[in-house]
Amino acid sequence: MFKLLKLFTYTFGLTLLFTNSAYAVEFEKVAVMVFSQTDGAKRFERHARNHLETILFENNVTVLDKDKAEELKNGWSQLEDPTALLTAEDFLENAEQYAIDGIVRVYLSLEVIPSLAETYTATAQADLRYVDETALSESFVTTPMGIRGNPPSDGLTQNAAGLNAIYRAVESAALKMNLEVLGQTTPRAIKLKTTPVQTIPKFTQISGKKFTNKHKNIIELFDTTWKWEKVSCASESPDGNLVAAAGFVTDGGRGRRYWYSRMHIVDITNSNVPYVFDTWPKGTKPKKLRGSSKILDCMFLNSWRYTAAITGNYLFLWDTERGIELSKQALGLQMDKNDEPTLNLAKFENKTFILVEFENEKRAFKLEIDK
Repeated sequence: MFKLLKLFTYTFGLTLLFTNSAYAVEFEKVAVMVFSQTDGAKRFERHARNHLETILFENNVTVLDKDKAEELKNGWSQLEDPTALLTAEDFLENAEQYAIDGIVRVYLSLEVIPSLAETYTATAQADLRYVDETALSESFVTTPMGIRGNPPSDGLTQNAAGLNAIYRAVESAALKMNLEVLGQTTPRAIKLKTTPVQTIPKFTQISGKKFTNKHKNIIELFDTTWKWEKVSCASESPDGNLVAAAGFVTDGGRGRRYWYSRMHIVDITNSNVPYVFDTWPKGTKPKKLRGSSKILDCMFLNSWRYTAAITGNYLFLWDTERGIELSKQALGLQMDKNDEPTLNLAKFENKTFILVEFENEKRAFKLEIDK
């Protein structure tokens, strides 16, 4: 009878909390539990729980002792299943002895994979759920990582990349739950550069690019009497959401003609151009460089986050997430605008290279961390 009375009191008193259009969290003491949904997330459970407990502490919420929370977790098998229906009676029966207002569960996913230049990249997702004596709960699922605006986390080791991604996912879920997060974790990114190698290894894997015309009707090219631009190459990212479209500019408005190239990064999903990179801005290429200013080939490297292009003299590398030029490496050879070099991404063991093939010649440039 006491349990039924308490159940009615909580149901009547706390229902108002969940009828607002904007969910608000109001509790004093909770138990925190983390459930891994992938093998990769298992080793980071403790880090995720500790980080969430710190966030709750900063929001003046008391967290149940870890051992007692683990005891409750082991004794209530339904909590492990995110689809299980939890009733108010279940809550009272299992949690009353711990004097808590609710249970915060985090269902955690993580994937860490090898990336460029012997680094690793990680994506994580958190589904944060809160349940109280009313048995009313709501799911706060984070936006998937690995897309523009929410990039993956890079690291020199698997642990570094994974931990950064886990912290970001937990914080994102907490923010959706209307918790205040102090000093938010930013996506860790690694700056890369290209370095020529003297001896070309016997590559175990070579991947090319996918040419496209998806950029048409989105990209804006110069098109006036004295200044015009034509696309010299266009390649799409592996996920098909971005296009790198190289424009070759002829500028004849200053008493003489100048030539240079621009790399347009085209967001197909949102039909816009977030970045435009100049190779030699407004015809400022030194006169001693006789190779063509035209971008002769271009490609994405492994994902949408990095783009490479080759002109008559240089190999360029851009970060398409942050919008910066990473590297401008001399080729060691000279090509004209009618030449047709090809770029490919090549692997040797766990090392990554950009392979340039030109007639009967080859050049290889190793991708390295730029410290």
